[in-house]
Amino acid sequence: MEGAAQGGGGASRINALLDTIRIEIQASELEGQAFKQQRDDYERKFEAHLQELNKLHNALSELERTHVQMTQQVPPSFPSSLPQ
Repeated sequence: MEGAAQGGGGASRINALLDTIRIEIQASELEGQAFKQQRDDYERKFEAHLQELNKLHNALSELERTHVQMTQQVPPSFPSSLPQ
């Protein structure tokens, strides 16, 4: 009878350990989901910033092209032809 009592105690100890492991795994899964959501948020923000930088780059390139075209159209004697 003593062996049966110890066997039951061992099984309950194993069940308690398994429950502890199960709880830790669930906590790790929740933590992983939170990290994934945070990463996804950062990726969305990064993509938005990247798009904004591309728009700024395109606008700056267009301004530069316009400037070059305008300077090519102005005659070289333009400043001296202004009334003083």
